[in-house]
Amino acid sequence: MRLYVKIILLISAVTLGIGISISIIVDGIMKNFMQNEMKNRGFFIARMVAENIADRIFTGDVIFVSEYLKNIAANTKDMEYLYIEDFNNKIFAHSFDGGFPRALLKNHGEYPISDSGEYKVTKYKAGDKFIIEFSYPVIPGTQIDVHIGMNQNVMLSRIISVRRHIAVITFVIAAIGFVIGIVVSWCMTYPLNRLGKYMEKFDMGNPEEIEIKTGSREVMELVNSFNAMREGVINARDKCHYYIEELKQGNEKLAEALAKIKTLRGLIPICSSCKKVRDDKGFWKQVEAYVSEHSEAEFSHGICPDCMKKLYPEYTNEDTEGT
Repeated sequence: MRLYVKIILLISAVTLGIGISISIIVDGIMKNFMQNEMKNRGFFIARMVAENIADRIFTGDVIFVSEYLKNIAANTKDMEYLYIEDFNNKIFAHSFDGGFPRALLKNHGEYPISDSGEYKVTKYKAGDKFIIEFSYPVIPGTQIDVHIGMNQNVMLSRIISVRRHIAVITFVIAAIGFVIGIVVSWCMTYPLNRLGKYMEKFDMGNPEEIEIKTGSREVMELVNSFNAMREGVINARDKCHYYIEELKQGNEKLAEALAKIKTLRGLIPICSSCKKVRDDKGFWKQVEAYVSEHSEAEFSHGICPDCMKKLYPEYTNEDTEGT
């Protein structure tokens, strides 16, 4: 795998990991925030209702209380119902258009979340809805409570919407990381690729000076080292060429000198009778002919005193002896 691909994948993976981590953290924060916001809003509405209808409850104004509860439920998006339960556990008023669903009373305490004595929070499932019910006393110390049912699905849909936005942001972060990876990899690998091309030329015997003016400090140090090595190689190459030329000239002079020198070496077969010498091809030659062919020596013929007495005794006398 090429270096620039590794850099792009590494930076993309890091940014994607950061984006996912941020998404998980933001998702948890938003979920807790929305749950607390729903809880605080539920208790706020419960206290507001208790303060506004306390007098009407004691005067028995059921019609006003019912219309008031219906109006609040209609204007609150995630509110499912409102009802008032008196001290006899009877429904005083409610926000339902039809009759009050008695099955609702059975859900109390199904999944209790908290019970401080003053207020209660209960969670239960009604069909495909998750309901969080807040119970708050109309008047502290009495058993007259206002019950508010909040649809948690509305909050979950908001969380899902936030998650979608977070997913888009994560994708954008990953895309930005990918682009950053491309830019960083180009900035890091482009000088190295150029350096590689110079190295290829260097390997082919054509070292050129690297002309990279910008790059990281490490890359520039590598470029400077390469240029210094290039200068050393060029100097060494020039010296080698000089010494090779000198060696060639010396070899030529030596060959010329050797061409002028002929020496006789080894055993020379010679006839014990006629004194002829056998050459490498098997021919018998006179000694002077053989020596002339294998050396620079030349012969001049004369006659020694012994042969003179033997061959020409009439010309021999004591006066000429030894000449």
